[in-house]
Amino acid sequence: MNYINCGNGHMYDPSITPYCPECAARGGHTVPLDGPAFPPTVPVNPNPSTGGWADPMNNAAPAGGESYEPTMPISFDQGGVYEKAIQPVAGWLVCVDGPEKGQDYRIHEQNNYIGRSEKMDIRIAGDPTVSAERHAIIAYDPQSKEFFFGPMSGASIIRRNGKAVLGTEALEKGDQLQIGKCTFLFVPLCGEDFQWS
Repeated sequence: MNYINCGNGHMYDPSITPYCPECAARGGHTVPLDGPAFPPTVPVNPNPSTGGWADPMNNAAPAGGESYEPTMPISFDQGGVYEKAIQPVAGWLVCVDGPEKGQDYRIHEQNNYIGRSEKMDIRIAGDPTVSAERHAIIAYDPQSKEFFFGPMSGASIIRRNGKAVLGTEALEKGDQLQIGKCTFLFVPLCGEDFQWS
C-alpha cells in the first residue's frame, strides 16, 4: 500500500480511493498535491426554474435568495463535458426488524459509513440508538470481490448473525447485521457472478 497525506492530516491509499475518505465523510473531497487528480465539484442549483448551475468560483445564490445544497462530485466525459459521478450499487442492506423495518439501503463500492447523519453513506435516521456518524462500516472490495463489516466509533456493539463484531469480518449472502435496534439482511449484487466493469 502506498499511503499519502490529503493535506488535512489524513492518510489514505490512492489505489483504493482517488480522494480522502475522511474529508469525504465531512462533506468534501480533498485533492492532495502529490496524488491523483480528482474531478472538481460545483454547487447544484436546488431550484431548476432559475436555470442550471451556479458559478463555481463564488457559489453565488440565484436571484430570489435561495441557497445552494452541498456540492456533489462530478466527472468529465470523453468530450470534456461535466457529468454527475455515479456510484453503482454493489449490494443492499434491508431492515427486517426495528424502527426502520422495510427500508433498504444501497451499498456502493469501497467504504460505506453507517450512522444517523445525512453525511453518512448509509443513513439510519429513524433509530436514535445509532450514533450520528460512523457507528459502523460496510465495504465492498472490487479487487477481492468481498464485502466486509466492522465497528467504528459507535456507542453500542454491532452484531453479525447474533454474535458481537469487535473487528472487521467478511460478509456472506443472507447474513443478519444488527446496528442499534435495527436488524438488516445483507443482499450482495457484486461478487464472483457479477462485477461492474
